[in-house]
Amino acid sequence: MLCPSCHQEASSVLRTLFSLQGVSQSEAMQGYLRCQGCDALLRFAWFDTHLRLVKLAVVVMTLVFCFLFLNPLLVSIGPTATVMCWLGLICLLALLYEFGMWKYALVERVHEVLDLVKKSSS
Repeated sequence: MLCPSCHQEASSVLRTLFSLQGVSQSEAMQGYLRCQGCDALLRFAWFDTHLRLVKLAVVVMTLVFCFLFLNPLLVSIGPTATVMCWLGLICLLALLYEFGMWKYALVERVHEVLDLVKKSSS
């Protein structure tokens, strides 16, 4: 994702995964972040259509594992190892989804949105 004000990378993958990206917890849950280059307050505007493909891939991989590999794994390696494999797969798929959210997110500056709202209301 590129910052609209400095046209550099607004956040890295590791920063997206392991931090609040310079905002409070409530702001992060609402989709706000700060650019790591210019410290501008940004908001997720929308996600590119590629993220829908990532979501579809996550769902398909989960269903394939569930229907094709769950029973053979239970018989061959037991329930504990099967649960460990399942949790590992879910973690990998969550990381894939987070990478898609980082890669295909489009952000906008917050003050630009507020200015547009003020202009349209007056």
